[in-house]
Formats: sequence, C-alpha cells, structure tokens
Amino acid sequence: MRIPPPIASRFRIRAVAVTMLLKLIGAAVAFLWQLIVFRSLSPTGAGIYSFGIALFRILSTIGTLGTDRSMIVDIPKIRFIDRADLEFELLTAATTVGTILSIVLITFASLYFRIQSSIDIAYAQLFFLLSIGLPFAVLLKIYAGALKAHGAVATSDFLYVVLPPIISTFVSLIYNIFFGTITVDGIATAFVVSQVVGLLATLIVYFQRRKLAFPSIGGVLLRIREYTTNGWWYLAIILSTAGLQDLLSVVLGAFSNPVEVAAYAIAVRYIILIKFISGSVIQQFEPTLSYAYHSGNFTRLRECISNVSTLQLFVVLPILLIFFVFSESALKFFGPDFGPYLWVLRFMIIGEAVNAVTGISGSLLIISGHVNKSGTYALIGSVSALGLCVLLSPELGAEAAGVAYILAIIITKLLSNITIWRRFHVRTDILYLIIRPPAHTR
Repeated sequence: MRIPPPIASRFRIRAVAVTMLLKLIGAAVAFLWQLIVFRSLSPTGAGIYSFGIALFRILSTIGTLGTDRSMIVDIPKIRFIDRADLEFELLTAATTVGTILSIVLITFASLYFRIQSSIDIAYAQLFFLLSIGLPFAVLLKIYAGALKAHGAVATSDFLYVVLPPIISTFVSLIYNIFFGTITVDGIATAFVVSQVVGLLATLIVYFQRRKLAFPSIGGVLLRIREYTTNGWWYLAIILSTAGLQDLLSVVLGAFSNPVEVAAYAIAVRYIILIKFISGSVIQQFEPTLSYAYHSGNFTRLRECISNVSTLQLFVVLPILLIFFVFSESALKFFGPDFGPYLWVLRFMIIGEAVNAVTGISGSLLIISGHVNKSGTYALIGSVSALGLCVLLSPELGAEAAGVAYILAIIITKLLSNITIWRRFHVRTDILYLIIRPPAHTR
C-alpha cells in the first residue's frame, strides 16, 4: 500500500522554501564577511578575531541557557488561551536569566583576556568590545525564538541570520572609509553594532505582533527557577552539537597560536557550506521518514532511507572530493599565508565523508523520539574530541582540531547506528545500499 505524503498547505511549502533561501543567503553573507575580515587583517589578527568570535558564540549560547529554544515550545502552549501576561512571564524570566548570566560570563572571561593582554594588547581590545555585545546577542537569540513561536520563522531567520552579517559588512566599510584601514577592534565594533541593530529590529517586530502585558512576579520567579534547574543538560547537548567547532577553536586559542586558529576558522566556514547542502537534502525527506516510522511501515522506511542516503552520497561526495583536491587553493582564497594548512580542511572533509557514508541515523533517532540518546551520543563524541584536541594541539596545531572533528563524528555515528539497528533492525550506512537486507516489520 502506498503511503500518502504528509499533508502540507501551499503556504507552508512556500514558508519552508523562503526559510531555506534566507539561510542560504545568511551563509553566503557570513562567508563574504569572513573573507573581508581575513583579507583586511594579518594572519595573526585574523586568528585573534576568530578566537574571540568563537568564544563569543559559546558564551552567548550559555547565556541563553536554552531559553531561546524553550520559547518555541512554551509560547504556542499558551497562545490559544490568549494570556499575554503568561507569555511575558516567559520572556521576562528568559531576559533576566540571559542578562545575569551574560554579566557572570563576562566577569569570568575577563580573567583569561587579562592574561592574554600581556601577550598582545589586541586581546584586551577585542574582549572589551565583545563583552559589550554579549548581552545584546543573548537577548537577540531569545526574542528571535519568540518570533518563531508566533509563526514568523522567515522574519526571525532574516533578523537573526541574515541582517547581522549585512550590518557588520556595512559598518566595517564605513570604518575603513574614516580610518583608512580595518583593524581587529574595528571589525569587533562592527560585529557588536550588528548585534545591537539586530536586537532592536527584533524587538520592534515582536512588539508590533504582541501588545505589552505585565507579568506576575511570582510567575517570573517560578520560570527563572525552572530555566536554571532544567537548562544545563539541554545546554550541554547544544554545545556538543552546534558548538563543537567553536569549542575546538577556543582549545586551539589556548594551546596553539592565532594563525592556527585562523586556518581552522577558514576550514570551518567551508564545512558549514557543505553541511548546509547535506542538511537540505535530509530535510526534504524527514516528513516522509517520520510518516513511515510512525505508521509502522518499516519496508517504506527502508526505501526512504535508501533514497535519502543515495541522494546524499551523490550530492555531497563529489563536492567533498572537489574541496579535498583543491584544499590549498580554497584556503589561499582567504590569504596566501593559509595555503600550508591544507590538511586542516582535508581532515574535516574526511569527517564529513564519514558522516555521509554512515547515513542518517541521527535524524532517525530524533524522529523516533530518542532525542536524549542523540544528544548523549553527541556529547560523548564532543568530549572525546576536545580531549584529543587538548593533547595534540601543542604539536599539531590546527590539524589537531581536524583530527578531533573526525573522532567526534565516528563516535557519534557509530553509537547512533548501533542503537538504530538494535531497536528497529534498520541500517542507515552505505552497506545497507549494497546488501539490502530482507524487509523487517514489527
């Protein structure tokens, strides 16, 4: 029996297409912004900036304590009763937690930057500017999540993903016109301004959609307690998945030199573009995979897995091969001094090849309701990778981060594939396409 596709309106399909387009534009603008930065600064300056931005992203993620994701889940639950005061309980609690955590994080981070400022004054300048922008970045993430909860996904993506790099590029060009050059502190200033403008624009759009209401103090305190109690495990999962590359950058900054950090940052930028293509392929099949799983039709599920795995291989592997062959040219595009670090990008490409060959087990864990297992496996892989990077980076530099990236993917995908096979007798790796085991139904 043929399974009908999931029901979706034309409006939803159009909204998904717009969101994907905005994310693609955001990735392209971010790539252009990083290119301008690296071409404007020395390799050492680019490394200092890359280290600062990586630490900034980690701190801004910690500062939200997962409340940006909570907005997406919690606000729709109370919208149907039309209680604006309850919604503002959530937002006030999240804003309070984000602001306090930002101040605490800035205080602790200042100790490290004071040590580094004795080596290079640019560290002190960079910290001062980024510390100003941290509370704005945290609140931008929270209110962007609130906009998504109201169904304004495309608007939220534009304000959070696309607008900041555009503002950064514009401000840096103005800085160049007035001062005749672009420095680390000038680029950091542009970055901070982009976060401030992004937050103001997000607040204006949000309060146009929702009238201000006054929450109860008791409700706010209850929400603060809930966020501070339950947010840490969720935060660990976020950092171990989306934040792994930034964590590796910080390790390199602590145990290696700034040029190594800059070379790794370039490799990460290329990998982000490749992962965007791979993720777009998987997202097209996720509704069908979910329908097949929840309807209990494992034969159809295997067919979908075969289709998405084959398509992913044919789309991603040729791109990976091209970047592997022309790694040196890709790095030199950001500056001639980065050509010798070609194996940093090659190691990360090998990691993405392993990711493509081992299939979509991570997506299946989430679809089947095993989100905690998926997060746990990612956390195990990330902790192992960070430990390896700490051991190897004094000798190998940026290449240590590339090797650690491979290790994280191998551990995460191995544990995910084993779990999928034991629970559902479904294979997602490349051997599944070759062997084609007999159908298994519940």
